Amino acid sequence: MLSREGDMDSQGFIEPNDDQLGVLLATLLRRLANDQTRLALWLMEECDLAPIPYQSIGAKSPLVGSTSELAGVGILIQLNTVDLEELIAVLTMEARLECEILHLEIEFQGAVQLAAYDHFGHVFFGQGIPLDLLETLKHRQVIEDYQVFSPQE
Repeated sequence: MLSREGDMDSQGFIEPNDDQLGVLLATLLRRLANDQTRLALWLMEECDLAPIPYQSIGAKSPLVGSTSELAGVGILIQLNTVDLEELIAVLTMEARLECEILHLEIEFQGAVQLAAYDHFGHVFFGQGIPLDLLETLKHRQVIEDYQVFSPQE
């Protein structure tokens, strides 16, 4: 049984459909995007994200509530400085999600609401991601399943 991720106030975990990672990321970015939303990525190596502006962050996550220190090339993207659809297109290019992005965290309303580690092998979600959205994603086969942590976990 998976336990609660220690560095965020996670509500549960998601079992993504590996063939639909781009759809999952696009849906969640669209849902969580606002003027304060921040996206932290750790990449296998430096890669061209042009024309997306970003800031290098190293291994430690700068997001509120995260104590993550992750391998890879860390970058931070402020969603209010980019065209969201352009960002989604750049991030979901062929092989980028499966090969280049090691880990990602999305901060929304002052807390990490999505944390995906090890090429989306472990995906945790917070209170900002509504369960009805996860049900819709499950019905559309974008995710295999999700589980909400019980209070004792």
